[in-house]
Amino acid sequence: MKFINLIFISTLIAICTSSMCAYGWQDATANDFNKQYDSDGELFLRLSGDIIQGASEVLDMKNTTIYVDLNGYDLVFRYINLNTSNLYIVNKSKVGGEVILGNEGFFGLGGYDATVNLEGGSHFFTFDNVYLISELFRTSTFNYEDSSPNINAIISYHDVQISNRDNFNNLNESRNYNNYFLINGLVTNSILKPNTPGIDENQDLDDICVDKGFSIFCDILKDDDLPVELISFNAEKINNDVELNWATASEKNASHFVVQKSYDRSNWSEIGEVEAFGNSNTRHDYKYNDNNLYNDVYYRLKQVDFDGQSEFFGPLFVAFGNEKKFNVVLMPNNTTIGDQVKVSISGINTSQDVVYQMFDGNGKLIHSDVIQSTRNTSLLEELEYPHQMGKGMYYLIFQNGSSIERKKMLFK
Repeated sequence: MKFINLIFISTLIAICTSSMCAYGWQDATANDFNKQYDSDGELFLRLSGDIIQGASEVLDMKNTTIYVDLNGYDLVFRYINLNTSNLYIVNKSKVGGEVILGNEGFFGLGGYDATVNLEGGSHFFTFDNVYLISELFRTSTFNYEDSSPNINAIISYHDVQISNRDNFNNLNESRNYNNYFLINGLVTNSILKPNTPGIDENQDLDDICVDKGFSIFCDILKDDDLPVELISFNAEKINNDVELNWATASEKNASHFVVQKSYDRSNWSEIGEVEAFGNSNTRHDYKYNDNNLYNDVYYRLKQVDFDGQSEFFGPLFVAFGNEKKFNVVLMPNNTTIGDQVKVSISGINTSQDVVYQMFDGNGKLIHSDVIQSTRNTSLLEELEYPHQMGKGMYYLIFQNGSSIERKKMLFK
């Protein structure tokens, strides 16, 4: 495997110039991923909401490099065409954030398969904290250039979910040409194809980042590291008002928080600003009130440091309709045993506790806990789980009164 790494590195050139290293991240839109690029240089796109390609939409790139920061959101692809191009995807929020190939749709309706084409020495990288998923009940087809003289590679720094329905055309099964699918982790789920020839698990890919010609990869992962450790973020509905409360465990060069609101989780508006403490190693509590509301609403926090860098927390959902929408989000939904997991719960019936149970792959109950009733209809806090359990897929059931949410969690 070291041999492959050396070949791969030697065929590429340094791509971080002094003008690039400022990383001018732009807010990404759906149109950015349904577009034809031709010799467009380098682009830096940061998501502010989930983006799902339409059934006929195509990301078509030629002689172009695009860097994407998922920022905790999901990116769903239908078509990706890379010709002498690079698509690098990070998730700097370190929670949430998945790249999904194919769309299951609603009970199989309205979904679609996915196609990824690589030629001319193209590279599709997904980094730490990005889970690359081929939708299980759809077919993803990976087309590599036949007998390519250049290296076309998909490389993941995380576990990868590959469907047993997927196709791999011209993958480097016999090592006689340069098409690779390298994974710094495992092919997950027992019904998948972990032994597909040409797909290499548990590979040491550090050389790609450490080599000075690829320093931009390390820099992007470190860039915008934020100085705030958030303990909690909660929302309380009071008649037609919402009171937002959050707390930090530590702050370093933190300037302020911007409170944002959305009615569709895609279009956000800034409704207020709260000054941060700045520098501290102790807890600080914050509050913001939003008044005169009548429709269901989402909130999130944008934390800004003194250098202008920013990070988002949330979103939280608050229901004002007749039916409260009980919703649970695990952040991340795949992690290493012992690492912190955050759970965002919204639409809570405040007269009832939230009870959750964790089961292993054999259906055995291994943990249960209660989040006691408070005045908050939405909350974000740490998920408690036993750190002595084994690796694998676990199943969680959250119940709040008559409302139930089921989630999956992969522990490595």
